[in-house]
Amino acid sequence: MSDEAIVTRVWLRETASLLKYLDDAWPWTPPGEAPAVETVHRLAAQEQEALRDLAAWMMARKWTPPPTVFPEAFSSLNYTSIDSMLPRLVAYQRWTVVELEKDLAAVTDAGARLALHKLLEVKQRTLGELENLARQHAGHRAVLV
Repeated sequence: MSDEAIVTRVWLRETASLLKYLDDAWPWTPPGEAPAVETVHRLAAQEQEALRDLAAWMMARKWTPPPTVFPEAFSSLNYTSIDSMLPRLVAYQRWTVVELEKDLAAVTDAGARLALHKLLEVKQRTLGELENLARQHAGHRAVLV
């Protein structure tokens, strides 16, 4: 597979990630749990910044970043509480880190490797913070009254 195809696959996966979706969807938050959602928004913004760097690298090579669409399965998550979403988000983030590691190993272009490595570092930090957040919220379950 060409470097362009690999970078495009990364772009499509990362710009339509579960973290990005939750950043846009505003999950239901019980009273006092707003800091968890704020953390999700902050982490999504950090990943978005790394994706902007990847897009700039792509455009410098005259590769147009393709538009993306969130997976249809995500639409059922719109009215889910943040507490119930954190374990899913951690699992999804782990998967994207593993996939990005595979993609990074397959890319030969030095510039692409650098851009993907920066993204991987951000994603690994994000995963660590999400794991901590999920541990803090383990046992919390929203109760609708």
